[in-house]
Order: sequence, then structure tokens, then C-alpha cells
Amino acid sequence: MLRPDGGTARHREVLSESELKESFPDWREQIRHSERLNAQSAETVAPEDVLQDRLASRLGHDLYSHQAEALDLLAADENVVITTSTSSGKTLIYQLQIARNHLANDDATALCLFPTKALTNDQEQALNDGLRGELDLDTHIGTYDGDTKDERKRTVRENANVILTNPAGLNVYLPRHNKDRGWHRFYSNLELVVIDEGHEYGGVMGTHVAWILRRLRRVLAHYGADPQFVITTATIGNPAAHASTLTGAEFSVVSEDGSPRGNRDIVLWEPPLDDEALEGYDDGSGDLMEGFEQARRSSAREASSVTAHLAVNGIQTLQFTTARQGTEIGAKQTVQAVRDHPRDGYIDVEPYHAGLGKRKRRSVENQLKSADLDAVISTNALELGIDIGSVDATVTDSYPGTKQSFWQQIGR
Repeated sequence: MLRPDGGTARHREVLSESELKESFPDWREQIRHSERLNAQSAETVAPEDVLQDRLASRLGHDLYSHQAEALDLLAADENVVITTSTSSGKTLIYQLQIARNHLANDDATALCLFPTKALTNDQEQALNDGLRGELDLDTHIGTYDGDTKDERKRTVRENANVILTNPAGLNVYLPRHNKDRGWHRFYSNLELVVIDEGHEYGGVMGTHVAWILRRLRRVLAHYGADPQFVITTATIGNPAAHASTLTGAEFSVVSEDGSPRGNRDIVLWEPPLDDEALEGYDDGSGDLMEGFEQARRSSAREASSVTAHLAVNGIQTLQFTTARQGTEIGAKQTVQAVRDHPRDGYIDVEPYHAGLGKRKRRSVENQLKSADLDAVISTNALELGIDIGSVDATVTDSYPGTKQSFWQQIGR
């Protein structure tokens, strides 16, 4: 579990041994290890050092050093894979490259691929706010997926400078490239392909996406287009090789993170043994260790207790669990844990997963971002880059399977 430092003494004390002894129900010294990641100040570059005056004057803030590095590489016609931390401003990199392309050629187009519809919708808003809002460019941005109505699809095909979709959707739409003048226009002018959350595409899924992207490149070659690629990803061990395998192109890597961060405490918490279950853990099978571990309290219930302890002490918390049903159960367990907590209190907690209706998901996202919720119990649906603001703490129920997922979750 990682807890970004909330900046107050109270936040730092909530998981101290003295505080836990006093207020955590059934405290049995569950903390096995803790470590602090020290704060990091921002490394910035003036926008006029990287961008033309028209963009630099409208940006309104400095660039982080990794943003400037990526933009310099793109200006040198390189493909770029960016592996900096969660919430480090990776979206701004391809947003500004789209803007540069648009100023050079107002017919220029960009294709942005996201792994989930929720992330696609979130990024459509971010790109509209940035390109049409802050930068005041006359760009047409549209989502094109299974939720898009037919009339809206026609408008997007015929007019959009930027189309946002997912790899599965692209696989369906590619064969129609020679049957619609809108696709002809779009592909003929395509100058940038963005693949967000590129670490999601591994194994069988990665093979599938790699073939789709190769088909895309063949179609683009037919129309005389040779776009640059930008891939954003979590920290992985072989970003250039992964990006090249995925797309068939060569990449430069941007990995030195110039964004700021506060102090963060990582705490490893082991659920205690259940005394009643422990009395009969020798079931006669001869495997005493297996019976011993079966006597350990559920990690899901213990995670809910930790989330409740943090939330009732005023620390907004995002808890990750592995299954949709677990989010619903976890929300109920967290509410019950607050009732059992020695500090009287009330918290607002909601489950979140991809099976919820679109309106409900947006409601939870907005309430989390505006701090109207004290806690959210989520699957990895909130692991990706959906803008939920900055929560004070995250709780991860068990190891999520990969180091990339672990760092993505605790970086939220």
C-alpha cells in the first residue's frame, strides 16, 4: 500500500504505531515493512525554448523536462515512447505535437488509441480543453467507437482532425478505408498515431494489437502517409523493444521524469492470524503450513479495515481489488469497518468497475475528483490514466500481478 504524503502531521501519524495501537481495531502489529519515497521537485523548461511563439505564449506554464525532451525528439522526426510516472503530464506531449502539426497544416490529422472507452472519453475532454480551450485552435476532436451514434460517426469521419478510438474498434473500421471519402481524407493526412497505456498490450492481446497496427501502417502507405508514433506507458524494463515489437517502428525513449511529487510512504501490511481458526489449523493432512495460512484473516476484509481507518481520519482513499464483485463487497465491508472503528465517524464510499452504467461511472469519477467521496473501492478500471485528481492514499488488496500494475495503482 502506498500513501502519498498529505502534507500535514496528522496524515503522517495515522499509520504510526502509537496511533494504530490506540485506534485501529484488533491491532496486532500487521505492518511488516514501510519505506518513504522522498519528495521530488520539478525540473522545468521554458515553453519558448521548445515551441513556436503562438503556442508558447498561450500555454501559460513551463514544460516539465521530460515533456520538452519528447517534443524535441518529435521535432527531429523521431518516434517516442514515454515511460514517466502516473500523472506526469504525458497527455500534454501529444497534445502539443497535434497542435504543432495543425499550425503547420490545418488538414493534418491524428489517431489516438486508448485501451478502454472510459479513458477515451476522459481524454476527449482533456484534448478539447487543451487544443480548443487553452491553445485556442480550430480543431475538431471526436470519439469513434461502438457507443458513437451513426450520424455522429459520419460527422467525425468527414471533419475530425483528431479521432479517438480503441484497437478493437480500429480493427473493425480499417477495412472500410476505401469505401468512404471521410476515411480517405483522414488517412491521407494522418501525421501522428498515439498509443496510450502501451504497457497494456502484452501477451495474446499485444500480438493482436501488433497485427492491427501493421495493417494500419499498410493502409497508410497506400495513401502516402507515414505518421510518427507516440506511445505512453508505465515504467517497464524494455520500452524501446516493446514499442518496436508493437508497431514495427524504431523508437527513442523518454524516461527521466521531470514532474514534481510529494513524499510517499509505502507500507506492507500482513493480515493477522485468526485465533479461532488457528486452534484447529492442523487438519490432519500433514501440510501444516497450508493450514496455518488458511487461518490468516482475509486480505480483502483487512484491506477494507485499513481503508476505513484512513477515511475516518480524513484521508481520501482509493482501494484496488481484483474482481467486480469484490468492489461491491469491499464497499459494504468498509462501511461496517467504520461502524466498528473506535473513532465515531461517517464516510461516503462507492464501488467502481467497468460493469457499472456510464452515468454512474462518471458520477463516481467526478465525486472522487472533487473530494466528495471519502473512499472508492475499484477494480483496475481506475488503474489507467482517467483523471480523478490526486487522492491521499491507495490500498492494494494483494499483489496486482505485475510491477507495472503495482506502480500504476500506488501512483494514483
